[in-house]
Amino acid sequence: MAPPTTAEPQGRDRTCMWIKRLDDAKFVILRAREEGYNVRHYGILIEDAVGEANFILAPDGVSGNLIFRTLVLVAVGTDMVRLC
Repeated sequence: MAPPTTAEPQGRDRTCMWIKRLDDAKFVILRAREEGYNVRHYGILIEDAVGEANFILAPDGVSGNLIFRTLVLVAVGTDMVRLC
């Protein structure tokens, strides 16, 4: 276990990273709407997105891989396979 002095900045950096990702997502949503796309930000609620959306944009490759594997390989998402 790391001493509090070294653990605290890492936690703060991780929080800043997530705030930046949320800000980036808001920017993408605004730009897509300006271009005429009907988009919605689901945050971390992938279960809601799967029920309503026909496209999920992951924030990075690792997250995209996890989303794909969860929806298609584990949950046998036959609807998702047709979209891939």
